[in-house]
Amino acid sequence: MIYSTMRKINPPLLLLVPLFLAVGCSKKTPDAPKKKPTRVEVAKTRVAKIPILLEAVGHYTPFNTVEIKAQVEGVLEVLHFTEGQKVTEGAPLFTIDPRPFEAKKLQAEAALLENQANLAFAIDKASRYSHLVNENYVSQVNYDEYTTNVEVYNAAVMKNRAEIDLAQINLDYCFIQSPITGFTSKRLVDRGNLIVNDGKPMLTVNQISPIFVDFSLPEKDFFKVLRRQKSRPLKIYTIVPGYEDRPFVGELQMIDNHIKQSTGMIPLRGILPNSDELLWPGQFVRVQVLLDEIPNAVMVPQVAINLGPKGKYVWVVDRQKTVEMRQVETGEELGKEVQIIEGLKEGELVVKNGQLTLRPNDHVKIVAED
Repeated sequence: MIYSTMRKINPPLLLLVPLFLAVGCSKKTPDAPKKKPTRVEVAKTRVAKIPILLEAVGHYTPFNTVEIKAQVEGVLEVLHFTEGQKVTEGAPLFTIDPRPFEAKKLQAEAALLENQANLAFAIDKASRYSHLVNENYVSQVNYDEYTTNVEVYNAAVMKNRAEIDLAQINLDYCFIQSPITGFTSKRLVDRGNLIVNDGKPMLTVNQISPIFVDFSLPEKDFFKVLRRQKSRPLKIYTIVPGYEDRPFVGELQMIDNHIKQSTGMIPLRGILPNSDELLWPGQFVRVQVLLDEIPNAVMVPQVAINLGPKGKYVWVVDRQKTVEMRQVETGEELGKEVQIIEGLKEGELVVKNGQLTLRPNDHVKIVAED
């Protein structure tokens, strides 16, 4: 008797195997999660008139500086000002003891009176003896002496008058006045000291309205400035720390007559009204010379400019909130903005923040717009 070694398979189990296989094959792979829109800040391109500027560092210089010095010697009696005070032209500054000079003037006036009397007597005497000399009552020698005395006393009178004028001048020098309107420095002499006419200053007065600004530009910019300055005075701006948003406006007044060979720089001088007297001599400032202006320039924030293998580019957002990489050519800078010479038009949206993870055709969510 032969026995089969194959086990008998239960038919229901055979039916279940294909069912399990069918269920396993019908299960689908889940879709990849969609990328969320990138949050970005954008700015709209605008059209503006931008200046072409040359920049330098300069310092303010007084319009006039006067060193006050004594012209006579004497004891300093009075100081009529406080240090740093604004004084007007003709305002008293110092008084030197005037009494010695008053006495010299009185002495000269007395000598004048004496010689005027002598002159009157000499004229009268010469007149009386002029008739007698013709009749030989008086010798010609004596008469010549009388007429000579007239000339001598006439010269003495003229000398006395000159001495009076000189005494008055020296007396006026005792009362020192400000020759200009300006601000006083600290005093260099004290009351009660003997002032000697040695040429040393007693005080300095600076006129600062208007005020100069001195600066230099490289030799390569010389012809740009000279050519435009010949047609019209160039406008200048000075930027003072603390007033960065309020430049002070003036004009280029002078281009120096030589270029310094040691530095290759050309000295220039501008003038500003300084009517509010905020600008101070010696203060270092940024100076901008306005050469020209570009009308209708397309401007974008500088932070929107990116640098790639092909050069500078920006991300442009379209109406569907997708981004496009756009190559651009930049020009002049104005504050925090830059001119786009080619690549953008007015009114387009560019990404200025959040562009690091962007790819072409990415969707974005605008969280802020300028």
